[in-house]
Amino acid sequence: NVGLDPEASQREHARCKHVELSALMELSEALPLATPIAYSPCAADAQRQLRLINGAWQLVLSEPAGPGGQPPFILAVDKKAQRAAVIIPGTQTPTDLVTDLSALPVRVDLGLGRGTGWAHRGMLRQACAIVRLIGSLLERLENDGHSV
Repeated sequence: NVGLDPEASQREHARCKHVELSALMELSEALPLATPIAYSPCAADAQRQLRLINGAWQLVLSEPAGPGGQPPFILAVDKKAQRAAVIIPGTQTPTDLVTDLSALPVRVDLGLGRGTGWAHRGMLRQACAIVRLIGSLLERLENDGHSV
């Protein structure tokens, strides 16, 4: 209990690798994409919200939930910084809750020389559904110099 032992959290994470400041800065810059943009009820609202954050963000695609476990998502591009982001809202519906609760671990190959890792089965299924839809578009953006 951290309340009774304020140093418990620090001891628990003592052997963790330190996070580079640049990684923290990149994450903090991405936070405005998460809310309210991820939860925008329509494409027009998402575009309006994108214009309010730093950068030159533009809406590329706004997809509702689809078959095969595909969650709703938004693809946005910052033309100035040459960044692209796939924005996926968190738990919103009973179906999302079922995905959250089907937390069976699945072993995932991380690619050449990177070994294997573990993923949440339901979230991996949703990610694969999105990749089937826009994988080639993301690859094209990356080939054009965007950080995805």
